[in-house]
Amino acid sequence: MTPPSPAWKIALALLVLIAPSHGHACNLPSELSRVVTKVPSADSLLLDDGSEVVLIGAMPPVSLDQSDPSQPAWSPAEVTRKHLEALVGGKAVDLAFAGRRLDRYGRQLAHVFLNEPIVLNQTQSRHWVQGDLLANGLARAYTLPGNAACIDDLLTQENHARSNQAGHWGSGLFQDRSAHDPRELARFRDTFQSIEGRIDHTAKVRGHQVFDFTATVRSGFSVWIAPPAATRRKSSAISAESLAGKHVRVRGWLEQRRGPRLTLDDIRHIEILPEPPHPPQPEPDNAATSDPLSPIPAAHQ
Repeated sequence: MTPPSPAWKIALALLVLIAPSHGHACNLPSELSRVVTKVPSADSLLLDDGSEVVLIGAMPPVSLDQSDPSQPAWSPAEVTRKHLEALVGGKAVDLAFAGRRLDRYGRQLAHVFLNEPIVLNQTQSRHWVQGDLLANGLARAYTLPGNAACIDDLLTQENHARSNQAGHWGSGLFQDRSAHDPRELARFRDTFQSIEGRIDHTAKVRGHQVFDFTATVRSGFSVWIAPPAATRRKSSAISAESLAGKHVRVRGWLEQRRGPRLTLDDIRHIEILPEPPHPPQPEPDNAATSDPLSPIPAAHQ
């Protein structure tokens, strides 16, 4: 990917400075207080007890070319990291947990709040670091299996930045991919993406609720909701049956099976959108691919 020009970086930095901060949501109780000693990346902090914390729920921009770690930091990610460093570097923060607390590398998975209350509408409120990054357009909302706390607040902050074209939204770096262009989606395999399109039909496959975005499922884009999400569907305003024919946005790590796929653990990752003025036309299904790692069962071909 071609590095952004200096003019691009200056423009984005100005957008970050003027974008309003709405980092005052997510009501998880704080459990720990620490001081940030270093900000090594755009989504992690080193703390004074030697531990590292990942800012769960805020996905910074990631380059498609991550093959050479010796290369200088990618400019868009560095813009996010510098904003984070200015926000929390050397300051006391509170950590809040919900669900899984550690990743496979032993890093804490937490929502982080500045230990300095801010005043909004004459009311003191904690300053939510993830909410700040999202509202300023410097990250996108996501959750991990078993750690979907504050998903509604995360989406609210992201949508604020999206509608105001703040930060990376204004530069065009963040954008929704079309669910109806599987060949284009194949370029983004193994990356985090938000994808928009119309659900053609739904099905049940091996206990999963499957949403297909084309009538021919062999190579089209699909979303699979893992079985553990069934209990969460009961308390959600969204039901699988109500989504057929809807224009939606989904987000997650894109896989390539026989076609591009997202596997989610929470139906709340599916956002119903207003109908577009010109519905997208499906791509011709003449570029089918085959992935021997996970063949689609015959009932779903």
